[in-house]
Amino acid sequence: MNTKTLKDISVDQIVPGRNQPRDILGDLTELAESIREKGIIEPIIVRRVEDKYEIISGERRYRAALMVGLTHVPCIELDIDDREAMEIALIENIHRKDLTTFEIAEAYRALVAIYGYTHEELAKRVGKARSTVTEMIEIANMPPRIKNLCMELGITAYSMLLLIAKQKDETRMEELARKIAAEKLSREDARRLARKGKPKSRVLKFTSEKEGFSLRINLKKEMDREKIIQILEEIIEKIKRGDLSL
Repeated sequence: MNTKTLKDISVDQIVPGRNQPRDILGDLTELAESIREKGIIEPIIVRRVEDKYEIISGERRYRAALMVGLTHVPCIELDIDDREAMEIALIENIHRKDLTTFEIAEAYRALVAIYGYTHEELAKRVGKARSTVTEMIEIANMPPRIKNLCMELGITAYSMLLLIAKQKDETRMEELARKIAAEKLSREDARRLARKGKPKSRVLKFTSEKEGFSLRINLKKEMDREKIIQILEEIIEKIKRGDLSL
């Protein structure tokens, strides 16, 4: 179990964390005013690094405290290594309300990449549904050019970004993003547009009551009759050669 110690620490002894999942701290005015009136209610989480205390979670509170002239801030000191510090920083920051969807998605992806979590394990760790974790990582895996385009176009909603991320290629992603921004589409309109043009799956069914069997083939993409016959003939040949187990 990690050792935890609550103490007041001089701001001069505190240094920013190295593993923060964001580059911009945002507007600290409101937070600073709250700290001026009520003080820091939630302690900053730190760890000892040589002769300083490194912030693991709470850098915005620390920066706001500096703005209002505090000389000491309440901290919880943890005795942990680099790996644990990064994990805590990522998980703590995921729950912040001011993170963008992309920042949260990148934190999820980092946790999976660094710690080898399955989506199910990570979902339990951060208190989210497994599907949410999977979808966030889909957003994180969008090509950098498309992420930048979405930010330029002001597309920030989780649902919209997920629709864009699910497109089959980068060209379709860009087209949908530009449509959403240019036409100010609602979520439902964007969903309909995202589905438009996708081939519907087709099902081939054959039942022989005499022989007592049925055959069902799902076609994931559009195929003409000749292509279907060719595939069926290939399957028959594989069965004859014993390449397919029955």
